[in-house]
Amino acid sequence: MGKKGKSVIRELLNRIKWSEDPSKYIVKIIHRSMEGEYGTLDIKASKITEIGSWYFSIGETIIPFHRIIEVRHVNGKIIWRKGEKTYTI
Repeated sequence: MGKKGKSVIRELLNRIKWSEDPSKYIVKIIHRSMEGEYGTLDIKASKITEIGSWYFSIGETIIPFHRIIEVRHVNGKIIWRKGEKTYTI
């Protein structure tokens, strides 16, 4: 098996966490409630405690990258959307 390419979303989250001001970014995810209902949830990037190879976490909660819909600046500018191969900060 070949090595997978770089994860654009992982690269972006790491850049926000370590090189930018995380309080200025919002990560929008698909959220599933305990009752099984789906919706979206906005999470401040400053709440991210860990970034793994396929997920990020907020405290004890693990959120897989495939649940991320978009990342945007607090001013509303979209930085990345699901399906895009690049991002713009």
